[in-house]
Amino acid sequence: MQGCEWRVLIVEDEVDSLELMQMLLGHQGICSRGVQNAEDALLMIEELKPTLILIDLALPTMDGWELLRKMQQNSLSRDVPKVATTAYHTPLLATRAIAAGFAAFLPKPIDAVNFVHDLGEVVGKHYAADVSAAN
Repeated sequence: MQGCEWRVLIVEDEVDSLELMQMLLGHQGICSRGVQNAEDALLMIEELKPTLILIDLALPTMDGWELLRKMQQNSLSRDVPKVATTAYHTPLLATRAIAAGFAAFLPKPIDAVNFVHDLGEVVGKHYAADVSAAN
């Protein structure tokens, strides 16, 4: 899966981080939409039908953990790989995020050099697994 075959939903309340992620994806021809809270993310799922979702764990009103739980219960987002991001990272938090159901954990500040590559690995593993399961 490459380029605009990807539809990335970015859930990030910090405008600078959101714009950086969208810019990095856009430079690689990857389509993305950004929202600043969990409620808007839940509404955007049906419209965008994302192939990847980036979720900041420290969102206002509903945090990224609760958003993950709601997305896991939604048939439109249940099987979409989700990547946790946060500036408050520790190895234990990364382990907890994976155990909760995130496909990956990316600490902030985002590593601009490896960001798209790291997401590509997540997408590649997820959709390769889907193809294998279908055969």
